[in-house]
Amino acid sequence: MALKKTETIQQETKAAEAYLQLKLAHDKAYANVIVRLVSLWSDVLSESYVPDENVLYLWLEEFGPDEVERAIRIAASQNIRPHRRLPSENAPYVKAILRNRKREAQ
Repeated sequence: MALKKTETIQQETKAAEAYLQLKLAHDKAYANVIVRLVSLWSDVLSESYVPDENVLYLWLEEFGPDEVERAIRIAASQNIRPHRRLPSENAPYVKAILRNRKREAQ
C-alpha cells in the first residue's frame, strides 16, 4: 500500500513539474508577444497611451496574438483625419474590433 502511494505521489510530482515547465514557457512567450505589441502600438497608434500589459494579456488569452496584432493595425489604418481618435480612445476601439471580428468569424 505504501509503495502505491509513493508511486502516485511521484506521478503527481512529475505532472506538476511538467505543468510548471509548460506554464513558464507560456508566460515567457506571452511576455515576448506583449513587448512586441506594446512596441507596435507605440509605433502605429500612440506613444502617449498604451494599454496596460494585463489588458494585452487578457486580449491574447481571448483572441490570440495574430488577431490582437491585426486589430491594432486595423485601428491604426482607420485613425486618420478628420476622424482621428484621442490616444485614450484607441484601446476601446481595438477591443471593439476584436469583438466584431470574433463575432463575424463565428
